Amino acid sequence: APPGGLPSRPAADPPAFAGTLVPRTDGPGGTINGPRASIKLLSPVTGRIVRAVAAGGGGNGFALSPDSRSVYVVGPVKGQISIERISVATGHRSFVADGAQPAVSPDGSYLAYATGRFFTKLAIRDLRTGTTRVVNLGSLIGADSGLLNGQVTWLGDGTQMVAMPAAFGTAVTTRTPSPSPTAAARNSCGQQGASDRLCLVVIDLAGGHPRARRIFVPGAWCLVPAADQR
Repeated sequence: APPGGLPSRPAADPPAFAGTLVPRTDGPGGTINGPRASIKLLSPVTGRIVRAVAAGGGGNGFALSPDSRSVYVVGPVKGQISIERISVATGHRSFVADGAQPAVSPDGSYLAYATGRFFTKLAIRDLRTGTTRVVNLGSLIGADSGLLNGQVTWLGDGTQMVAMPAAFGTAVTTRTPSPSPTAAARNSCGQQGASDRLCLVVIDLAGGHPRARRIFVPGAWCLVPAADQR
């Protein structure tokens, strides 16, 4: 929003949004990586399914392009955790890069994703030219954390991103099936702490030279095993 005010009018609804759906018959134990999970496009107006995109879930992230023409999904390709592009119109799959947690910029020009051996790097790819810039976040998120089970997202104007790391083998969430005193004993970003704050990394892209900084957000957060996410 402009300084000191709100936008003159709200942004229009997108053509569709993407979601991972699990049949109700799979019960409460059904997961987004279950054999009957699927990615579908839904109408933001009616909530009804517009089109089925692909079988499988969105484990380790997936992203819909702003024009609703492409979905970027994560899965194993030749033994590596990789990102593929699926054409919504044809269902055709094409390899994009080794990585996880894809996020498309608001104007559809760039794809950001976690990459590197321990997923401590953030790649920013120009989808028109293929040029890719890589920002190493390892010194900010700590030696025991990565972005594989975290999140990557763009802010509204496309000049900043937010990365949410998680300790290896865990994911950060606002809810957990069985809270315990040790559930958040270790905060992400390699710092010991209570469950009253969450570490985020803000990446500023203005000027063509990405700059990253770490911030801590107050709130009741928990760390749960990645396999237990709902």
